[in-house]
Amino acid sequence: MTGAGVSRPYPVMVYIHGGDFSHGASNLFPGHMMAGFYEVVVVTINYRLGALGENIIIS
Repeated sequence: MTGAGVSRPYPVMVYIHGGDFSHGASNLFPGHMMAGFYEVVVVTINYRLGALGENIIIS
């Protein structure tokens, strides 16, 4: 909210971890620090890396 009571849009940063589909997590990125120091909304996601947490390729 600004001083006049009118809200303004915030920029959004989206982080999708790498890791070659075998390891990684969204908490590897310090999103809370980015949101704390800058006026941004930080979105991080986790995704499943196979049934056992790894990329399983069936030949």
